[in-house]
This record gives sequence, structure tokens and C-alpha cells, in this order.
Amino acid sequence: GDVYKRQDYPCSTCQNSFTACTSCVTGGDTELFIMPRDFECILSCPPKHYIEINRVCRSCAKNCEACSFKEGCDVCEAGYKKWNKVCHRNCPFSTVDVDGVCTSCSPKCLLCEATPSYCTACKDGKFSYEGECYDECIKGTGATKLKHCLSCGEGCDECTHSEGQFQTTVCTKCSPGYSAAETSPPLNCVRSRRLEAYAYVTKEVADKEKR
Repeated sequence: GDVYKRQDYPCSTCQNSFTACTSCVTGGDTELFIMPRDFECILSCPPKHYIEINRVCRSCAKNCEACSFKEGCDVCEAGYKKWNKVCHRNCPFSTVDVDGVCTSCSPKCLLCEATPSYCTACKDGKFSYEGECYDECIKGTGATKLKHCLSCGEGCDECTHSEGQFQTTVCTKCSPGYSAAETSPPLNCVRSRRLEAYAYVTKEVADKEKR
């Protein structure tokens, strides 16, 4: 419609027979902004809005709490994380939430948690253990099918881990100072002196039963 000059404060120009402000009075100590939906002059843009050219308040993108332009969010709403200036409910693959910002995992990590350098899955076929990546599982741990190294338990140097609803650990080699009564896995590794004591008691019981 036609643009009109409006004399009463704070609207400077308007359209539609003086009912909709298109610009506000400028100068002095007070700076005013236009709300395009209401066509009113206001002292400041409301939350979740940014200032466009000609001092017009525009809405931020969806799920954005504060922004400086339409496509770039500065702060996301509660429950959302920022990734590439866009707000997401969950961080994308191979990123981790760091103070509300989705941050890429370290180059060595396929997946990470808590910090970008704490790997829960590794690249290049390596094994993850306590946030680090290894070419093979270290002594005292055994690999899962997902290439995670899990502890074998006390007294066990090498083991395997089954996956499924109930994960089980099978020891295949005892640690120095530990022995097993079994000759094939799964081994029940106990301290050697305890095993000797167990063997002695077992022999005593067997001898008494023969008498």
C-alpha cells in the first residue's frame, strides 16, 4: 500500500492509512525497533528475535533461544544442542555435547563421550579401552566383537567376552602368581597358595572318604 508520513511519536512512516508503522523515529537517546507482525515501534526486540536491516525485529530459527541472524543460532533452547549453528535434540554421529555445543570427536575416535578425546569406539580397526585406542587389547583385558577391551578380572591375563543379553567372560590364561585347577577354559584363576591349599583340603577329604 501507499507509505504515509505519521507525525505522532514514535512512528515515523506507516502504511494502510496510518495503521501500520514501517519505520520508527530515530535520533536522541532512545533507539526503537519495528515488530513486523504488530507493526509497532518498541524499545527492544523480544527474546528469540534478532535485528535485521532497517531496525526490524525478526524471529530466530526453530528451537533457538538467541541468534544474530536467521540461519545462525548462538544459544539453543533448553534440551537442544548446537551443531553448525543449528539446534538439534541430539548431537550427530561422531560428536559429543560440550556445554550445549556438539563438538567433533578427536580424529582417533569413531565415537566419544564426555570429552572429544575420550573414545568409546576407535577408527582404523583399533580397540578402545578407558577412552584410549590401542592396536590390540592390553594385558588383563579381552576384546568384544565391537572392539571394546573389557577387564578379564582378577588373576586373569587373557580372556574372551561373549555378547548378548548376558555377557560372560571366559579366562584363557592366568596371571603370574595365579593358577587354575582346570586344564582348559574357562579357567578359574586363584592365587597359587590358595590353589595349593584347596588341593590339600580336597585330598584330605578324599582320603577320609576312602577310610
